[in-house]
Amino acid sequence: MFFNPRLRFILIFSLFAAGVVALLLGFGPTISILSWGFAILLLLGYFLFGHINGALFALKAGKIEQAEKYLAATHKVDWLLASHRAYYFFCQGLIAIYKSQEKGMDQKERFAFLEKGEQQLLQAIDLGMRRKAEKAMSYLNLAHIAYYRSEKAKAEEYAQLLAEHLTEDLHLKKGYEDLQQAIAKMP
Repeated sequence: MFFNPRLRFILIFSLFAAGVVALLLGFGPTISILSWGFAILLLLGYFLFGHINGALFALKAGKIEQAEKYLAATHKVDWLLASHRAYYFFCQGLIAIYKSQEKGMDQKERFAFLEKGEQQLLQAIDLGMRRKAEKAMSYLNLAHIAYYRSEKAKAEEYAQLLAEHLTEDLHLKKGYEDLQQAIAKMP
């Protein structure tokens, strides 16, 4: 379930406060315990799932800055479930690759962003993403990085892994075809 970070904390605070008020007004401990229980569930959801879904939705919509804000609101990455931690690194990797394409950037900065993107995508793959499409997108971006660095063997390896994870997504298929053509032209 996706909650805006502010809304989540407002709900948590409100539920704790409602539990205290219910207890002070003599409504009995049942209402207080239920309110606190829901607040604890929301808090657990924050620590186990973070704001990863919000970041994924923002990335899908092309809102890079908003995705960065959602990821920044996830304070304890190590506490996330493994699948959500994988998507955290997936988002971070895609954002780093996106930033490497900004105009006016010198080569050293570009390579630093690409290196960061590569490391985080590899970490996401190692942690295990559930959907085949995200794995394919990761391999496509890793192959792109290898191509940019003129590392033909690595680009071919990632292209092979991409082929194994290819889905019916037309953008991925087109990216794979373009990648194959680009690798074929490499020396």
